[in-house]
Amino acid sequence: SNIDTRLPLTIITGFLGSGKTTLIKHILTNTIGLRILVIENEIGKEGIDHDLLLQQIKTIDEENKDIILLNNGCICCSVRKDLLNTLNNIISNDSYSYLDWIVIETSGLSDPAPFIQSI
Repeated sequence: SNIDTRLPLTIITGFLGSGKTTLIKHILTNTIGLRILVIENEIGKEGIDHDLLLQQIKTIDEENKDIILLNNGCICCSVRKDLLNTLNNIISNDSYSYLDWIVIETSGLSDPAPFIQSI
């Protein structure tokens, strides 16, 4: 009865162009068999990194990878509540009980401290 039911959550943050999306592509490519959900935060209407990650999962382990885009603002400010609601929905939804890992990529403009304090 001492089974650890916690779900690992990793936050990847950094400046624009620091390699966040490249790191996530590497994670997705080298974790075949792990069921990973990536939550991608984009500030603009066009989810360029989101599109790159979708292309990546189509070439590998697509059935075990999923990507959610939050593109209506910065994760540290305007979409923090959206992200917390998304995480709450994931935790309470049986259809996500298969997950092994959640990876969150912040926008290159965000300050992750307010978000981290919220969770």
